[in-house]
Amino acid sequence: MSGKSRRARQKQLKAKKIKTRAAAPVVAGQRQTVARPSEPVYSPGVTAPVEKAPATAIAAAAAKYAYVTSELRTIGIIAGVILIALVVLSQVLS
Repeated sequence: MSGKSRRARQKQLKAKKIKTRAAAPVVAGQRQTVARPSEPVYSPGVTAPVEKAPATAIAAAAAKYAYVTSELRTIGIIAGVILIALVVLSQVLS
């Protein structure tokens, strides 16, 4: 079993986040300036970009669950055959 465990990785990520936050301390007397435009910018017909999932995540999920579509197709076929058999049996036995 090579590599780090998930728990160890999570601990390291949290420690890195805390270090980066502590690296830039904010002095209580200082104000942070924010650049603001003098007029609001209006662009008709322009929409904000929609964030999509990264292609690598989609490809990983598709590779992980590649069998699902074939399994669902098989289940549908079997259910259809059983339903047809029940209808035929109900007509024959009645």
